Amino acid sequence: PGAWSTLRDDAPRAERLRAAGLRIAVGTDANPGTSPALDLGLMAALAVRDAGLTAEEAILGITSHAAAALGRTDVGRIATGCHGDLVVHANRDPRTLAYALGSVRPRHVLLGGQRVAGEDGPSPW
Repeated sequence: PGAWSTLRDDAPRAERLRAAGLRIAVGTDANPGTSPALDLGLMAALAVRDAGLTAEEAILGITSHAAAALGRTDVGRIATGCHGDLVVHANRDPRTLAYALGSVRPRHVLLGGQRVAGEDGPSPW
């Protein structure tokens, strides 16, 4: 989403990807030339707004589908045996992340199962 937004290009249409039976991954496309964005939540929101993903598809796109696109089964989901990196949000409805255009900030960030940022700790924001 970052590249098509920065370049003012047309976003891929989610209905075509769905019709082809594809799992849709969403990323930042981060690079200094065509996508200077690092906010994954913002990319999910742009995928909803511009490409027509549902909020659920966008959240899967930044988690388990993104991991699968990289051939990873140990990240991207909460399950026994998966790596313990986790971002915790205060929102009761996870779809808020995909609708809020980058304004949702984490309550806690855990790396390897240990809290490294958030309430009662340092914040990278």
